[in-house]
Amino acid sequence: MKTSIAQQAGWAKYCWALLVWLISGLSVRAQNSWGAEHIAKLQGMMGVYEGDLNGKYPIRLVLRPGNTDSSVVGTYYYLSKGKPLELRGHIQPSLSTPSIELRELAPADTVPTGWFSISLSYYPEVLGHWYNKSGTTLLPLRMKRINGAAQPFVASAQVKSKTYLKYYTVPVVTVPNAALMAMLDQYFSFESLMSQSLSSFLEEVRQKQKDGDHTGLESIVYTKNYNANGLLSITVRRDVIGANAWHNYESRTIDLNTGFPIILADEIQPQKLQSFLALGERKLHQEVLKYLSVPQNALNPVDKQGLLEQHFRLSSTDEYAVFGNEIQCHHSVNYDALSNMISKLFTDEFMVHFTTTELKPFLKPESLLQRLP
Repeated sequence: MKTSIAQQAGWAKYCWALLVWLISGLSVRAQNSWGAEHIAKLQGMMGVYEGDLNGKYPIRLVLRPGNTDSSVVGTYYYLSKGKPLELRGHIQPSLSTPSIELRELAPADTVPTGWFSISLSYYPEVLGHWYNKSGTTLLPLRMKRINGAAQPFVASAQVKSKTYLKYYTVPVVTVPNAALMAMLDQYFSFESLMSQSLSSFLEEVRQKQKDGDHTGLESIVYTKNYNANGLLSITVRRDVIGANAWHNYESRTIDLNTGFPIILADEIQPQKLQSFLALGERKLHQEVLKYLSVPQNALNPVDKQGLLEQHFRLSSTDEYAVFGNEIQCHHSVNYDALSNMISKLFTDEFMVHFTTTELKPFLKPESLLQRLP
């Protein structure tokens, strides 16, 4: 059976389209495979490092997961200064030499002050480069990962109190290293806790007194939860007493050997995260039932249902404190019908407790929290 020229042309177009489709499919699968491989490498690089720039500028750096699989955030500082610089970046899509590209940002700044290019490999060392904003200076980078579970060289800190204006008591943390002290100061100083300088705060107080503004008595107090094994956990509580009374608190757990905060979610093995959250869910539900069983805590049906529908999510680990043989995660209650008044009642009611025996099977082997007894 003979075919016309038009039919032959049609078959040729069909075969060509089929070939293009097959090639594109293979290309997409190859790209997906490449992407998955390097995202896995990126996730494996999360952690704390020590090293130097150009062989003579010692630095300490932490890498943490970003908002997407291919993004990363972090902080680093020079050991001679202790002033942190933020890092934000992503995987550079290069088939030959994949790397992490990181922008260096000073606090409260949006313009990069420098850049890091780090090889997407961490055995036995992390190699890369740092270059300045204009690209005129290039310094080689060499770092090694710190094993957080290892014996700390700074076991504990000296914690004293300092009170401002009678009602504002903050912790003064001292360790035998100037750079670490500078790092710790950013978490616990009066300026950091109040988000303003002492001079501007005093001026604000004087102006309120002059204007006859009596919005309520404010105070700050702190609790030292844990100070051993190179870990420091402090909770700072802020109260306002008056017509619009409220209180809140913030807990910080710091590695005394690096000055970096310990984010609980980063310490959990990824493959065990869902099991950890499931355990937290059961514990949270027990706390809710215990709260509702107290007659004085009677709620209307809407608020009661809102409590019963709470879930222990990754965000439930954002606020946590470390104690001798357990950690406490502060679950923040939230639902659509939650009023401001009821929210104040729930502020510190729902603490989810994990003993260290329960917690450790979920932790990464090199986790800083493996130091807990």
